Amino acid sequence: AFSNSVNIADIVAQLNGDIILILGNHDRHSCKWFVERGFKEAHRVEVYPYSMATFFSHNPYPLGKYGINIHGHLHNLCHMAEDSQYYCASVEQIGYTPRKMDDIYNELLLKFNAEVPER
Repeated sequence: AFSNSVNIADIVAQLNGDIILILGNHDRHSCKWFVERGFKEAHRVEVYPYSMATFFSHNPYPLGKYGINIHGHLHNLCHMAEDSQYYCASVEQIGYTPRKMDDIYNELLLKFNAEVPER
């Protein structure tokens, strides 16, 4: 969650790419509020389909045997499961640094010798 003392628009303006925000349990502002501050999209949903095989969620979300779930919520308690289906993108786990989708796919590919999903 963003603190009210932080100018979110200034932070988002420093980021490259299209920033899609999946709101979490501590985010109190509306989706529109975040979009007005520079996010391309903001969603308050259980699961957001990014592509045919990749889904974003705040909490880890079981998808059955197909697809990749990129999630947060677990913060510093997150351990990338020994399963190619999940990628923990909690900021504590990724060094507070945005990740490109291709980099996430390549990391999963290397770790699990998995196939990169169709986009």
